[in-house]
Amino acid sequence: MSEFNPYQQPQSDVAVESASGLIVHAPVRRPLGAGTRWLSDAWALFVKDPGVWIGGVLVLWLVGIAAGMFPFIGYFLGVVINPLIYAGAYIVAHKSDRGDAVRFEDFFAGFQWRTGSLLALGGISLVIMVAVFVVLGLVGWQISGDDFSTLGPNWAALSNGDAAAISQLPDIFYIKLLLIVLIWMLLLIPYAALMWFALPLVVLSEEMTIGRALKWSFVGCIKNIIPMTLYSIVLFLLILIGMIPALLGLLVVMPLLIISLYTSFRDIYVDAH
Repeated sequence: MSEFNPYQQPQSDVAVESASGLIVHAPVRRPLGAGTRWLSDAWALFVKDPGVWIGGVLVLWLVGIAAGMFPFIGYFLGVVINPLIYAGAYIVAHKSDRGDAVRFEDFFAGFQWRTGSLLALGGISLVIMVAVFVVLGLVGWQISGDDFSTLGPNWAALSNGDAAAISQLPDIFYIKLLLIVLIWMLLLIPYAALMWFALPLVVLSEEMTIGRALKWSFVGCIKNIIPMTLYSIVLFLLILIGMIPALLGLLVVMPLLIISLYTSFRDIYVDAH
């Protein structure tokens, strides 16, 4: 017999339950200290299976590099399949968080679970990113004027640190270039907010639509801009420390980064406290 109930109220933006029993709710605001707690919670999950995490994240990173090596379409392909590549890491983090045994092959679950939705999310990410660069190009052209054409022929010389080529550029050019960079950062902020939590929302909640995931991700980032700022600062320092011993520390920091994205998602969208 069908379970359809004609008197059931329509679904709202309150909570969505997945087949695994994970219930996600609309994003809530967390205090400043949550920014460091996400990282400490991530460390607790990492030390449960450090070898699996290091090996899994390293392989995912190599897969992403390989996808980007295709001529011409490599960059675009990488953006589209990025959700497929990293979805498995969220599944591993969730399984470990529940106390389940995790396996190395779990890192590739994104290629088998909600594949269509993940590819659609990657496609939307690419469209928004292209739109950002188009807007940036138009704004940059208006700001730079004739100075913009000066950069092209001298780009190689500038990249090589050619003092003669650099001296040919007027001081106003650098002011305009700085303004373009600032505008670029302002354009990237809403893009990042839309995508930051969209992937875990889609992959860990079977009934989550892409539209709702993007909306909840954006709202969750805006509500938690203060703890996320602290989180970003501490994470940046950890990355710098991880780069010191011949980059070997990144073998720990990069898994910690991915797990902390899960723990922050859990804190904002899952935990009731």
